[in-house]
Amino acid sequence: RRFNFQVSTVMADSAYRRESGDGSFDGASKPMSIFDLFCSICCCKTASSKTEILLQENVGNLERKQYTVMFGQCPKGLGIRIESALQGPCVSRVAGQRWNKLGENDKILSINNENCVDCSPEVVQFLFMNLYETNEGIFELERGVETFKVGIRREKGGFGFDFKKSSENSNYVVCNAIHTQQSNDVQIGDKILSINDIDAGMINIDDLQSMLDTPGNKTKLVIERCVQCD
Repeated sequence: RRFNFQVSTVMADSAYRRESGDGSFDGASKPMSIFDLFCSICCCKTASSKTEILLQENVGNLERKQYTVMFGQCPKGLGIRIESALQGPCVSRVAGQRWNKLGENDKILSINNENCVDCSPEVVQFLFMNLYETNEGIFELERGVETFKVGIRREKGGFGFDFKKSSENSNYVVCNAIHTQQSNDVQIGDKILSINDIDAGMINIDDLQSMLDTPGNKTKLVIERCVQCD
């Protein structure tokens, strides 16, 4: 019995190393000889340790970041399907891009609750510099007669747009040109941390899906995503 237990353990470890080594698994491998058995026992610890090191290196290149995604009144719901996972509720499907996005000529009313009305472009630039300590900014904007909020994430190149004093009303600073659309979005695999400031982990998965599908509501989602380190 003891010998059979060792054989099955070595074969499982050998299969694991084959799978992690070339990305494939040969389930129909031939039986191991006595020589192969003892070689596998000698090399087992070293090979497994190497695999663990490689996995740690891959994980080390990623970091978890949180983003805030703002939705307006969606008549058909948010178009997001979720599923239960070990780490919490995660996005499994995105039916439509219904979150708020930054647009050219949007009037900037506030950045992270700091008032920008009647401010000079230099003051707004100072607020931007403070945002570089975080990975996002929450902008309150005015577009036409509508007022809404947008989460903007910072990438290596900055926030992806520049701004200027409004030519129509000098009391406002507006978005001048958008070089890269970096409005916070929702992607498959994102972990949902909260919905409208309610901890998503405390909500039943069916109730959470119902909240996402309810039409006509303004919704604030805080998500977590693994991204490449800067």
